[in-house]
Amino acid sequence: SDTVLLNERPSVTKKAFSIQLKATRSPIDVRKVFPGYEGVREIVAEDGFYKYFYGEYNSIAKAKEALIDVRKDFNDAFIREVNIPINK
Repeated sequence: SDTVLLNERPSVTKKAFSIQLKATRSPIDVRKVFPGYEGVREIVAEDGFYKYFYGEYNSIAKAKEALIDVRKDFNDAFIREVNIPINK
């Protein structure tokens, strides 16, 4: 599956859509690289890449809407399905 888990061992998750802004081999300064983007999450993937996600959308349509603006800054950004931990 191509789904990314946004937390190590969550007890309960929900599916959502997020925009992947970038993937790098080493960590980057989120505030410098993504100015104006609040709440960017850094995930270390199994392949060793650092992946940077923005936004949390419960429908692909909403994610696509947001992607239009994001692509003005990051033209290779794309939508990923993610598992969001739910706090009980």
